[in-house]
Amino acid sequence: MKPKPETLEAGEWEERVNEILNLLRSQPGGVPGLANLMLKMAEENSNPVLRMYALQPIAMWIPDEPSVESCKAMMDCLQRISWLPDDPLAGSAVLFLNDLQRNGSLPEGMSADGMIGETALRIASYATACPDVRMPGCADARMCGCADVRMCGSPPCMPAWIKAPPPPSRQPALSPPTHP
Repeated sequence: MKPKPETLEAGEWEERVNEILNLLRSQPGGVPGLANLMLKMAEENSNPVLRMYALQPIAMWIPDEPSVESCKAMMDCLQRISWLPDDPLAGSAVLFLNDLQRNGSLPEGMSADGMIGETALRIASYATACPDVRMPGCADARMCGCADVRMCGSPPCMPAWIKAPPPPSRQPALSPPTHP
């Protein structure tokens, strides 16, 4: 990818790149090499906003990707990024993996069982990870059934619902109606 032109502010450049990527993604039949470009952007670009613009469609493409090799490359990308607690996209990568698993959209033969909760708890408890990484990590750890994410060393800005232990399973407040 070419560097940002000096005549554009960073936000303008990011917006234009996103518009171009959206245009390319919307082409009927796809654009040859686009998935590889997105994978490269997601892992190698130094701009976290542009990386996120690449990572989001990668996560959305996985359920419908016909190529096993391409699908594996996309899953590997998400897993590599999720494993790096210093990466500002680690929390988002864990969220994407968690969404794919909860929706039953992981590719056939691929499983993230155990890995998502473990990765989420690890990045949530990583002392030097920024709140943008730790907060999704704590939320994902809770969704994966980790009983107590307070050990994450919650930053003060973390919402109380993430700091608190998960609620116990609830019984219906009212019994179902009975008919004679």
